[in-house]
Amino acid sequence: MGAFRLRHRYLIVLVLFGALLTCIVAVLTLVGGVYEQRMVVDLVAGVARGSGAETVAALDRVQGLLLERIHGAHLGRLWVVVLAGPALTALVSWLVSSRMRRIDAAVDVLVGSAERIGHGSYSEPVRHSGVDEVAPLEGSLERMRQALTLTTISRDYLNLLLNSMSDAVLAISPDGRVRTANLAAARLLGLEPGQLEGLSFEGLLADAHRAAFSLDRVVAEPGETVVQTSRGQTIPVSVSASVVSSESADFRGHILVLRDITERKRAERRIRYLARFDALTKMPNRMQFQHLLHQAIARTTRQSRGLALLYVDIDNFKEVNDTFGHEAGDRVLETMGERLARVLPKDSVVGRLAGDEFAIFAEGTDDSPAHHDQAGALARIVLREVSRPLHVGEQEIEVTASVGVALCPEQGDNVIDLPALPAGKLEYTCAMGMYYGLIAVQPAGQSG
Repeated sequence: MGAFRLRHRYLIVLVLFGALLTCIVAVLTLVGGVYEQRMVVDLVAGVARGSGAETVAALDRVQGLLLERIHGAHLGRLWVVVLAGPALTALVSWLVSSRMRRIDAAVDVLVGSAERIGHGSYSEPVRHSGVDEVAPLEGSLERMRQALTLTTISRDYLNLLLNSMSDAVLAISPDGRVRTANLAAARLLGLEPGQLEGLSFEGLLADAHRAAFSLDRVVAEPGETVVQTSRGQTIPVSVSASVVSSESADFRGHILVLRDITERKRAERRIRYLARFDALTKMPNRMQFQHLLHQAIARTTRQSRGLALLYVDIDNFKEVNDTFGHEAGDRVLETMGERLARVLPKDSVVGRLAGDEFAIFAEGTDDSPAHHDQAGALARIVLREVSRPLHVGEQEIEVTASVGVALCPEQGDNVIDLPALPAGKLEYTCAMGMYYGLIAVQPAGQSG
């Protein structure tokens, strides 16, 4: 529309200039005619001066004839100027308009190409119109398109690489705000692509971990933190960072790479759990049981109280495995663990030491007879629960156990000494009595 108005302005100026020029030529023509007539009059007057009457009459006739011819000639010239001026102006205007129309068409095409390039579409080349006036501009725009095409290919390839990464990548400005991020970062944080831009990186961290996070520290050495998604879910991540150095302040900042380590943390927790607990019965294993026993002995020693320790060994457990299979054997151990955990006092601790061996300890009072009674009560509970038949599939299995008992501090006051006594010397079977020290305890239902 601007080019259209410009063309018409040019035409108006051209028409006005043509009209002005025509008027000037017409005026000059009129002035020239008047001047010639004046010269004729002056010439005739000069010749007639001093001449006779007949001569003057003849000169008057000649003067009139010359003036008439001069007037007619100049009148004809005036009409030629009046008619030819507008015609020439119209012709020139048409030629200029035609040329301007071609230029305008070429400019319109250039404007369209520039707008298309401005919107990021570089595939279509700039069309050459053949108009010399805009040819340099067309060439310059085409070279710019080719340069932008190469730049765009590099940028798109880089974006493709970043968005193909499974790790979250974020570009952070010096003030700690996200400049750009890949698709993995948006997925990790539960946001749409583009929503991360302008957000503070610290604002993406879980509240409890913001104070502990240091960007300088993760630049020096990769670390870990916890991010919070848009839905409020917390996700543990590993963080590594690099400094982006540039002469331009617009490009300085940091590149952060975040990796979801939820599965690794879960595996670490599982490993820590398996290092302290038996995977089959979910009870403390030997290491954890000894650790808890050590703490209990130290506590009861400070408080001058006693402690009862029971070792339980399932009798002939190998025969159960050989007869019914290892799955049945595992089920027997699980059932024994569940029964003991259910019926023993809450302040007692049950652990699986290895294979078919279990151990139990309970903190007692400072009264020695009551201490012995507590150990006997625990032993009866164990024997009663172990001797109950259990079913594995359609099979009924009867299990017996041997139990060893040691008292702290009477028979040992540390983790190393206590286990040796029941394991090596004190035994109890369902067919015999259970002995600790000089005291014998019979199972429920048996006489002394």
